Amino acid sequence: MRRQSLVVAAILLACGHAVASGGLRTVVLAGAPAPGTESVFDDFFQGRQGPTLNEQGRVSFLAFSSGPDSVCCGTGDTRSGWWRETPVSGLELVARSGDPAPGTDDRFAVWTQSSRPFFTESGDTAAYSFTGSNFRRGVWRRPEGGDLQRIFYEQSPLHELGLDVVFLGQPAADAQGGITIDASARPIGQPDAARVSTKLHWNPTDGYREVVRNGSPAPGTDQRFSETFSIPYQLGPTGRHLLWAMLDGPTAKSHGLWFEQAPGDLRLVARTDETAPGGGDFYDIARPGLGAVANGAGEVAFSASIGDSGGGAGERGIWREDPNDGLRLVVEQGDPTGEPGATFRSFRPTDMNSLGDMVFQAALSGPSTRGENTESIWLLRRGEVPQKLGRRFQALPTEDPNRNFLPEFFGTPVINERGQIAFGASTVTTGGLWATDPSGELRLIVRQGGLLDVSEDPSTPDLREVNLFGAILDRDGASGFNERGEVAFAARFTDGSQGIFVSSIAAIPEPASAGLGMLALALCSAADRRASRAQR
Repeated sequence: MRRQSLVVAAILLACGHAVASGGLRTVVLAGAPAPGTESVFDDFFQGRQGPTLNEQGRVSFLAFSSGPDSVCCGTGDTRSGWWRETPVSGLELVARSGDPAPGTDDRFAVWTQSSRPFFTESGDTAAYSFTGSNFRRGVWRRPEGGDLQRIFYEQSPLHELGLDVVFLGQPAADAQGGITIDASARPIGQPDAARVSTKLHWNPTDGYREVVRNGSPAPGTDQRFSETFSIPYQLGPTGRHLLWAMLDGPTAKSHGLWFEQAPGDLRLVARTDETAPGGGDFYDIARPGLGAVANGAGEVAFSASIGDSGGGAGERGIWREDPNDGLRLVVEQGDPTGEPGATFRSFRPTDMNSLGDMVFQAALSGPSTRGENTESIWLLRRGEVPQKLGRRFQALPTEDPNRNFLPEFFGTPVINERGQIAFGASTVTTGGLWATDPSGELRLIVRQGGLLDVSEDPSTPDLREVNLFGAILDRDGASGFNERGEVAFAARFTDGSQGIFVSSIAAIPEPASAGLGMLALALCSAADRRASRAQR
């Protein structure tokens, strides 16, 4: 009851249009005990960009610690670790530098060399790291309530596929805990055999399989894949892959996009020198991560250029492929933006949800652009016209209604399954993070120079000014933005303190919160009516 009374009091204060910093959960602050150690958390910024967040609103992150058992340096370094939140015990240590690395005869190296952790709805977490004395790469996973296990490791046999793994690239993960990684390998027991470049996938249900191998036939063509190891790819939420690949043959630029409909079943989406819907032949097709995306419904969207009469790249556009309706052009160079004197010039789709809602970045042209950099972000819902989310030098909201933020650059926008969008924006000297709420309104999450209340007790606020923040916005199983609209980030403050936080400012409200929201509306309405009568 005390907590609800404090919430109601805060609501009544908000009726007076005071700026509130609610909707923020402090996960942990530097100086707090680091579970599983005799040390305290020291630094959340010497790992990667920020924490990852699962669908339950729990985080997984890398951090440095300091204390009696935090030892520097070399193969015995124990200062860095990997933690996650659990529903039962709260924060728990997953692994620490200097710990034995399961499935090897070595120990983990410092976790700053690691990828950001993947984190699934079920609480499984996985990360890419190195071992200390031999600097071999690997991927380890710890299921909820289980032990840490090795999934991939360099210079070790993968008996399930009959391969000796020689070299590993960077991994990606899906919502079910599946992991895909580039690999260079040779048959087990054949040390003199030529290496093959391949993509390997593992998931907790089906185990290991090869996705595609260099030199294998390219479906939908009479050619073969080449340079497979460097094929850019996206691993979708349902464990299916979107692949961009070069093809062997006489045409140096011959390449295309393929989508994995089922394990081992690749569907050709588009390739160069094919006729493009809307006219002309595809000349240059974007890669995953650079303008090609897929969703959980099996749809693919990508930007591409059409070959001009001189054999080079001509006009650009965005095409969408639906497995039922085929490939079609959805927006092209020269289309109106809805803003006076501005048309679309170039595009980069960055994400698409299972409803077919797509976010993309675009450069603009026309009289209103005055030849300047016209970077912008757009939302394209199925059957609708593009809706602008942000444009260079056009104001974004902040926590102060009298102060706007004028962006010069935008980070990569992402969209969740509810259609909410999150993105970063910056100037030369400062930056911020925004997300749309369930009504579509753009809300500030955090910005440099802004204040955050890091106190867990509403009756004793603890406001600190943000000096630096880090957040991961991605859709590969390692993101700080979830389907509820929550955003996780690390922040360092001007007083030198720092912490890990989860913002629910733009989130879908929980049932209890929704009830308090209705109470807020009733209280504010009653207060307004009383004020109105007093003024008569």
